[in-house]
Amino acid sequence: MLINNAGGGVAIKNVVDQTKAEIDRAIQLNLNSVIYAANVFAPIFQKQCSGTIINMSSVCARQCWPEWSVYAAAKAGVLNFSKGLYTELQPYGVRVTCLLPASAATRFQAASGIDDVVRKLRTDDIAQTALFICKLPAHAVVEDVTVWGIDQVVNPL
Repeated sequence: MLINNAGGGVAIKNVVDQTKAEIDRAIQLNLNSVIYAANVFAPIFQKQCSGTIINMSSVCARQCWPEWSVYAAAKAGVLNFSKGLYTELQPYGVRVTCLLPASAATRFQAASGIDDVVRKLRTDDIAQTALFICKLPAHAVVEDVTVWGIDQVVNPL
């Protein structure tokens, strides 16, 4: 099993206020790292004709909020990369799922330079979702799953 859980906000601000370096870093951290890990592990799973890859994305892959555009673009890339990767690995019995967590009680906000929030969704809830995906029978796959905290109000574009 591979859980691709690399990512971070880097710079959560309007795209016009971001430097090219911040934009590149956000794409490298949130999208390229997932692709690079799959590039390393996919041949192993192909050879053994089994395996599960879970790529962590974000609800930002499907929802849009001000100042999140670059991060959202990278996470949407993870979602679509996961779908493409599944088509490549499915003939080898390898499952690929994209997990899209909502805002959770992590240090993401502080690390991204934005105000921290208190959320009911916890890292353990997200981990339990990943475990559920991995425990499915080998012949079953979840394409993608979004996990929201019951307290999060969604008013996206």
